[in-house]
Amino acid sequence: MPHYTPLPPSAMRVLRPLGLAALALFLAFPLAMLAGVVAGPFDRDTMQWLVPVLGAVAFVPLMLLSRARRARAAERARVGEAGPMPGGSVLVAGVLAVALGMSMLLMALAGSASGPGPIGSGLMLCSVGVGGIGVGFRRVLARRAWRASRRR
Repeated sequence: MPHYTPLPPSAMRVLRPLGLAALALFLAFPLAMLAGVVAGPFDRDTMQWLVPVLGAVAFVPLMLLSRARRARAAERARVGEAGPMPGGSVLVAGVLAVALGMSMLLMALAGSASGPGPIGSGLMLCSVGVGGIGVGFRRVLARRAWRASRRR
């Protein structure tokens, strides 16, 4: 059982898009660095508009995915077969975070980035990704055990 009190839906209507926008901007920086390596080095002026554009492009699918996932979870809860939370999306997000973090580290160590910021961001993305992979595996195993118990 959760050890916290959940936020009311009225607060989540405001906080969920803000969190997804922050996540989109957090993912936009390594994507912009990756685009800079693939498409050629960008100057500071180009990076100033590239990061928000990539963040906006990443925000729309994140918002749609969040809405669809909440609708499916509400439908499962209504029918009465919710069970443990699925972990596939967390597992995929963890793998993507590790891949983005490793690409940031490779680019920073190859000399494409200036300053210690990209190295720290890459390490943080890698650590978040490893945590996400661990949580995803635990959720997948819990869901598999739940399904096996329902078959008996």
